Amino acid sequence: MSNDEDGMEFGFTGDVLEVVPHAKIVHTQAFDPGNMGVSMGGEPSIITVTFDEIDGITNVATTIKFASQADRDAALETGMTDGMETSYTRLDDELAKMKSEQM
Repeated sequence: MSNDEDGMEFGFTGDVLEVVPHAKIVHTQAFDPGNMGVSMGGEPSIITVTFDEIDGITNVATTIKFASQADRDAALETGMTDGMETSYTRLDDELAKMKSEQM
């Protein structure tokens, strides 16, 4: 479980469906609203993350396939894109730290 800025708890569950080392991860993701009192639809989403190296830089692409347009719209209304941006910014920062420690 995680907490949002108001202290409300939420989380995600899922199963790994496919792993291609250094290339792709596919998994399901179901939203657990915890004590937030919101819903993101009933069916899990399918998340595909691909990793492509170009000139020594790894590009990461994430595709989310929702069970329905209504599920997608409900997810977007939660502000999930802000949370995803925060997560990717943190990942960028950590990777930059790791790279500087290796030099």
